[in-house]
Amino acid sequence: MAAIDTDELTALAREIAAGFDPRIRVEGVTSADGGAGRAELLLSIMGCHDAPCSIMVNVDRSNRDTVERDVSELLTAAMAAHLTSDEV
Repeated sequence: MAAIDTDELTALAREIAAGFDPRIRVEGVTSADGGAGRAELLLSIMGCHDAPCSIMVNVDRSNRDTVERDVSELLTAAMAAHLTSDEV
């Protein structure tokens, strides 16, 4: 099975982010390891303590279920780390 390409991954990450929290923006996606099974997502979190916060996360892009799980877990952690306690 081929890895999800960057265009599909970008669309999927934006869909997940929009459903997770409207303050999250997917700014870009790139292959991480020569196009094999991982990708880097550049995210901006609007309204965090250093507005906007920019973070880079690395995800396995081998299939849609894995991407959804990884991106959701990473967004949960990012929101907890980057927003002040009264915004969460």
